[in-house]
Amino acid sequence: MVYGAGSSPMQRLYVKGNRNLKGISISEMPETLVNVLAQNERTKDTIVAIVEAIADSALYCENASRFSNMGVLKDLVRLLSEAPDFRSYIVHISIEAIWNLIEVIGPGAIESMASQQEIVLSLRTPFQRVLKEGYKLDDRCLRNEILILINYIVTSPASHKFMLERDSDNHPNFLETLIWYATHDELNQQINFVGDGTSKSIKPLFTTRDEDVEFKKLLWTSILYTSRTPENARAHQTLIDKEFIHALMVYIDPNNNSMTT
Repeated sequence: MVYGAGSSPMQRLYVKGNRNLKGISISEMPETLVNVLAQNERTKDTIVAIVEAIADSALYCENASRFSNMGVLKDLVRLLSEAPDFRSYIVHISIEAIWNLIEVIGPGAIESMASQQEIVLSLRTPFQRVLKEGYKLDDRCLRNEILILINYIVTSPASHKFMLERDSDNHPNFLETLIWYATHDELNQQINFVGDGTSKSIKPLFTTRDEDVEFKKLLWTSILYTSRTPENARAHQTLIDKEFIHALMVYIDPNNNSMTT
């Protein structure tokens, strides 16, 4: 009643902060936290405490802006990429800190991440690790959360050139990796016959559970964002070479007359 229905407590905290958050904003604490994190020379417990402090104090826009301007997003993504166990608490708190910064700063944080090659390409490592090694429900949720972050980043055209970069001629680029997961089940759903006349079906990667369906939608969206720019001819050719449209056609019912209207 005092602040009005259009002002949530979290939004007021983002804009106005509180006594402690304002105190941090006029101190040298943000610079100290980011510098220690960037050095990457402390113990695991110390790093966790630093990331927790960044995640909590980033709920005030003044602190979040200072953290972002000092490049903390790159260090947080590095922690995701280098974590030996994607189920560890350091991964959880790093993702929380990234989302807090994005939510408070807004599009500026997304543009900052999209313009840095190291950030864009570093997200590929935890994304693929969870896909290859994860099997629990929490793993699938983490996989989807990382892909949501990738989706945010590829909304910016600044990231598209990095999505098409290769480590070598024998390794797929990031876009090709996304397309492979997005089309594997559709392009391999038919029965394959081996030399002795017996049939061999390829096991699908994903199920019809909500988490997997949502993941497939997120894959399609990230591919759309990366390739929708008319000038991005390399991305368009990749869609053709990897039969992405062919995979999408599996979901179209040829007997559905509404498709022509």
